[in-house]
Amino acid sequence: MVRQSMSQMSGFAASTFKSSSLGFGTAMVILLGMGPFAGGCEPTKEKTVAEGGRAPDPRASIEGTLNYIGPPPVCDASNEVKGRALLSLFSLADPPPPTGSGLPASMLLIHGEDLFNRPTDCRTGEDDDRILTRSTSFVWPGVHLNGSDAESPAHYRIVGVWDDDANLNPLYGVRQSATRGDLLGGAFTGSLEAATPAIISVGPLAKFPNGQRVRGITVTLALPVTTEPPIAELNGDRMALSSLASFPLAADVAGLAGGLLAMTRTRLLLPDLGSAPYGPVLEKVGLDWVSNPVTRAFYFRAVDMDGDGTPDLHPILGPTYQVPWVQPVVLFQRAQTLSEKAVGVPDVFFVAHPVVPAGVASAFSVDLAIPPVAIVRLSTTDPSCLIPYAAPGNIAQTYEAGPVVCAELPAGRYDVYVSHGLAGAMPVSVSSTVSPTGLLLSGGQVSGQFWRIPNEMGAPDVAYNPYAVPQLVTRGETTGADDGAGAGAGAGAGAGAGAGAGAGAARPIDGQGDAGRFVVAGDLAMPAEEKASASLACEQAFDPFMATVREVQSTAVPASCCDSVRHLCGLPLCAWFDLGGDLGGDRRIQSLDANGAPACVPFEMPSSCCVP
Repeated sequence: MVRQSMSQMSGFAASTFKSSSLGFGTAMVILLGMGPFAGGCEPTKEKTVAEGGRAPDPRASIEGTLNYIGPPPVCDASNEVKGRALLSLFSLADPPPPTGSGLPASMLLIHGEDLFNRPTDCRTGEDDDRILTRSTSFVWPGVHLNGSDAESPAHYRIVGVWDDDANLNPLYGVRQSATRGDLLGGAFTGSLEAATPAIISVGPLAKFPNGQRVRGITVTLALPVTTEPPIAELNGDRMALSSLASFPLAADVAGLAGGLLAMTRTRLLLPDLGSAPYGPVLEKVGLDWVSNPVTRAFYFRAVDMDGDGTPDLHPILGPTYQVPWVQPVVLFQRAQTLSEKAVGVPDVFFVAHPVVPAGVASAFSVDLAIPPVAIVRLSTTDPSCLIPYAAPGNIAQTYEAGPVVCAELPAGRYDVYVSHGLAGAMPVSVSSTVSPTGLLLSGGQVSGQFWRIPNEMGAPDVAYNPYAVPQLVTRGETTGADDGAGAGAGAGAGAGAGAGAGAGAARPIDGQGDAGRFVVAGDLAMPAEEKASASLACEQAFDPFMATVREVQSTAVPASCCDSVRHLCGLPLCAWFDLGGDLGGDRRIQSLDANGAPACVPFEMPSSCCVP
């Protein structure tokens, strides 16, 4: 039985619960007959939070078996197993990256000593090719019972990783992803060859007022990770995307990709981790890496986000142009000020498209075409509330593909999410025109390893979090660079070390900080009459099939998606915030009034949500 478990973690230190003796003061009260049971009074039951009281709501526990199928574990000199299993419980309403926020509802840590027999199971060396099958039982307490309300069950899925080298930390950005040699898995139904994620339903609280025990759950960790996390950055000479950008007219997919590439000239790169500034910084943040280009290259594999066994089409380009979605999956998410988070400004995303040359299956960099369509998430639980925004100037059909908001694209600085990796793959020899290493990882499946910019390897993100502190210094040290460097840097700020970087020193890396973000910018000098003309283009647009301008037949945003933004209706757009250089500007909520209300919005809310 697992000795330590928890529903919330602080780093990887598992809480150890011990029984405590009766406090002296409490004992005296009871002995003197002054306690709540004195005089024959019946105890009162405190109401729970769901009942309007303060007592915690009852919770569920998940009980089951963890199976390990893999190589012998690494042990230290004392034959203590170094690795550990980390299980994460994700709500179906908020899945792991790249489709969700990646924040687990609960986590469970299982120590290696609970799985393995020491010292006989310990790895004896690099040539130890044994495959071990081990298992242990677990109890996972503190699982929330409710879905959206006390009458609805909560639905979860379990994903897990065997952290072989004990360097994974779910609370530290650059160490949140599995590394080569770890094992992936989760709770599944069906055979290992055709497994699908198991849906675990608990609750609702109304049905289980005293809590619930969910038994018989099996979690298997058996899929070895083949690649390293995609430690990537954007090219330094990229351009910002205009907030009024529209699709280029093109006769085919190649022409469309070329037109989109010309808009921003964005490229995703895998930097040389062995040279400055990366070497000292990786050591500082505790990331081990091996100089093996085969495990660090991009492998352009089809994406199957919904797990139905069929490759997915690109969310933006797929429906019209039948463009497949391939990894690396690259998402841009608009960074928010603390004020915007406080008032519930919706999240905004752009979905990049890797442009892969014909015949190429692997590379160390790839061009990114950025379709000028923003996805605004009006609800975190309803997929139908992912609403596209397209700027004025597109063809009429763009605004008629379901509920599409015709408005200026939300300007701002965008965090970069990269999801890439393979598990269970094997190297095969290929031509250097197919893969620059002469080897290609064949078979296996997409691992879901990911990287986010900005992260701890860059300067503190004071532009959006004034409480951010440097992550590359310990007490008594200084970075040798301005802690706020990059806060106002442009989209094209070069990747590399911050000011004052020197060999052997850990200095903030521009490409991993605020300067590494993607930028969508507005034209600060746009004349008012041009803005009015752009607004008119939302009502009438060119139809290439009719070869004329016609009225747009738009579809309203579903009313159920509007509840989260109605409080933002009627507010004017925020004033432009100058991004510096020749980038242009964005709009952002800088502060709130005494009542916690904003005076403006950073982008337009859907007009159909704001009808009186």
